[in-house]
Amino acid sequence: VRAAGDRAAVIASQLAHGRAVPRVGTMGRLFDAVASLAGVRQVNLHEAEAAMDLESLARTPMPCVATGVGYRFGVDGIADAPDAGLVVTWRDLVRAVAADVLAGVQAAVIAGRFHAAVARMVGDVCVRIRASCGGRVVGLTGGCFQNAALTEAVVAVLRQEGFAPAIHHRVPPNDGGLALGQAVLARGRLMAAAPRET
Repeated sequence: VRAAGDRAAVIASQLAHGRAVPRVGTMGRLFDAVASLAGVRQVNLHEAEAAMDLESLARTPMPCVATGVGYRFGVDGIADAPDAGLVVTWRDLVRAVAADVLAGVQAAVIAGRFHAAVARMVGDVCVRIRASCGGRVVGLTGGCFQNAALTEAVVAVLRQEGFAPAIHHRVPPNDGGLALGQAVLARGRLMAAAPRET
């Protein structure tokens, strides 16, 4: 096992040269990054361990945790072109987390602010989509919504914005629900393609 300093040097080299640095598009890796920066966990021994630790800290009662002070995602796109899509940027948020770490802010405060920022970002995205396309019901799905603290925060933000959030009850929001959805979609396509009896 490498020492922490050795691991940091390897990662810095990988980032500098762009080698063995796969691009990812999941929120889970951002939770991992924030947990690492805040000193919560550097290595996941099982799936989503760092994210679960961050969630646990976010539930710690702290003053001003829910404000998300200094933590904000950028949300760009969808002016009058719904097909253009949205781009959510995270760099400023990560810089704010790093600044808090350097200032000695407690990990629980960072965790709470991060969860609040994610919830606010979901609300911002939904408001923009509604302005362009309409709609009121928002389905919250994906592995991140196994995080009860995040789900509660997002539901609160969406209700405040006049949305009707829909959350999972019988089917899990992570890969199990995804697999079921794929099976339902495949069945529908097979039935649509099957010859009809006359």
